Amino acid sequence: MKNQLNLLLTIVLSIFNLVCSNNGYCYNSSIGKFEIKKTEIVFEQTINKFDFAKHNDINIFIKDLAKAVSTNDIHNVVEMMNAPLTDEYGGNPGNNTTSLSCKDVSDIFEKFDRIFTKGIISAIKKLKYRGFDTKSMNGDVIKNGEYLIEGDGNIDGDSPRPHIMLGIKKVNGIYKIYAIKFYS
Repeated sequence: MKNQLNLLLTIVLSIFNLVCSNNGYCYNSSIGKFEIKKTEIVFEQTINKFDFAKHNDINIFIKDLAKAVSTNDIHNVVEMMNAPLTDEYGGNPGNNTTSLSCKDVSDIFEKFDRIFTKGIISAIKKLKYRGFDTKSMNGDVIKNGEYLIEGDGNIDGDSPRPHIMLGIKKVNGIYKIYAIKFYS
């Protein structure tokens, strides 16, 4: 019976093009932009898909992130992010870009497609990330204990932003994407 209810709920939500996260936020992609709604709906398959408690291991975190990105599981990707999310490049004087900083989860959903570019998605799917580089001549953009995913290509045809780099660090004991990094 529980599986039948989950299936029915999934069908109903797909009719309305809704995708919901564990924290109850949904967006409607049928209108061409994000529409955030607070809901009490929680999916059993969403909750059980990843063991977030094991995200204290960077390898498990990256593999789960790659799995979520590969299946276009936006709500679980967002669960692997920290809000507020800072953007060290956008909004800075002289960069001519709009900031991708996100003050909360609804901002992350709204800016998701601009943050998760083809280049960053490709890097995630290939499990390409690195830790702190002690040999960097000008210093690294991350600190010891942090990790970086570097995507290729700019975020859109109009942006001078060279590419997206996502900073990862432990937040409350588990790894989360916490910032869009920038080499200054």
